Amino acid sequence: SFDLGSLQFFVTFGGVLTARINSISSSQKARSELNLDLSAGYLPLLQRLGLDLGSTLVGNVLALDKRTQEFRLTSKADKQLEWLAGLYIDDEKSSNQQAVASSWPDGRPGPSLATVAIPAEYRELAAYGDLTWKFANGLALTGGRRVARNKQHFVQQSDGLLVAGAQSIDARSSDTSRTWLLTARYALDSRSDIYARAATGYR
Repeated sequence: SFDLGSLQFFVTFGGVLTARINSISSSQKARSELNLDLSAGYLPLLQRLGLDLGSTLVGNVLALDKRTQEFRLTSKADKQLEWLAGLYIDDEKSSNQQAVASSWPDGRPGPSLATVAIPAEYRELAAYGDLTWKFANGLALTGGRRVARNKQHFVQQSDGLLVAGAQSIDARSSDTSRTWLLTARYALDSRSDIYARAATGYR
């Protein structure tokens, strides 16, 4: 499922419009499940290890829960100066559950060959803004900056014959990225512009 919502407010001073505030929220939930019979691949291998099984079934369940929130403050349209500032928040949680089950030739449940759980978390906080100055001769210069900080947490827990027994991996990471934008635009007429742009991380 995916939900998207937005709110818009207007800021006035002395009865004159000065800026617009936008709040944009989204929520996404996804879940998928897959079951496969991989007996043809696993049974010969397991027979070499002394296990005479009748079947092996692999199950995989994936889940994602993602929420984002953005606040954006935009100045009113102006002939000389325009600006924009914003804040973006991303919070994600995911899981990957895997299991390899078996049965004996007579149909009785066999041993659990592998169980794997891989939960993960991702969080990001970003602030951005840009400023545009318009000159009377049709030239406009824009400068922008974005700073983002993200943190990740990854865990992998596994157990069973096919994964060499019980194991656990716990890893964390964080990163800060800074990007910028410079644009020069010149209006040839009311319908045509030429511009030059230099940027890192902008599209």
